[in-house]
Amino acid sequence: IGVGLGYAVFRSTAPRTTPTITTPTTAPITSPDVAAIAAKVDPGVVDIETTLAYQTAMGAGTGMVVTSSGEVFTNNHVIDGATSLHATDVGNGKTYAATVVGYDATADVAVLQLTGASHLPTVSFARAPAEIGQAVVAVGNAGGTGGTPNAVSGIVTGLDQSITAQNELSG
Repeated sequence: IGVGLGYAVFRSTAPRTTPTITTPTTAPITSPDVAAIAAKVDPGVVDIETTLAYQTAMGAGTGMVVTSSGEVFTNNHVIDGATSLHATDVGNGKTYAATVVGYDATADVAVLQLTGASHLPTVSFARAPAEIGQAVVAVGNAGGTGGTPNAVSGIVTGLDQSITAQNELSG
C-alpha cells in the first residue's frame, strides 16, 4: 500500500469532505504487468516491525528504500507509538534496527534510517502526477505478513481525497 499511496499523501490541497468518483472518459486503460512491476520494486521494499508501548503490542508495515544508505519512506501510523523499530530488507533479507528521522502525523508519512545499511536497492518515483483513469500497482505487506510483498493493480478513481480510518489501539 505504501508504494501505491506515496503520491496521494504528498498532494497538498484542502481535503474534501465528500469523496467523488470519476469515470475516465479518455482512451481505454492498459492493464499493467503486475508481476513485472512487483519484481522491479520488491528489492527496494522493507518489512517494518514495531514494538509498541501499549502492553508491548507488535505492529508491522511496509516501507520504501529511498537512498542506498537506508533512508526509508513509510506511513506515520506504522511507527506511531513504537518503542523499537526493525526493518527487514526484501532485497537482501537482512534485518536492521531503525530510527525515526522525521514524521508528519497529519500527512501520515514518516522517514526512517536503517542502522548500518549501505548499497541498498531503492525504489523510483513517477515524474508526472497521477491522473484519474490511470492504471496503478500497489506493492506492500498489508496485514504484516512479511516476506515477498503482495502486489495488486487498480485504477486511479479520484484525487485529493480525505480518508478517515481508525486504529484498534488508539482509536
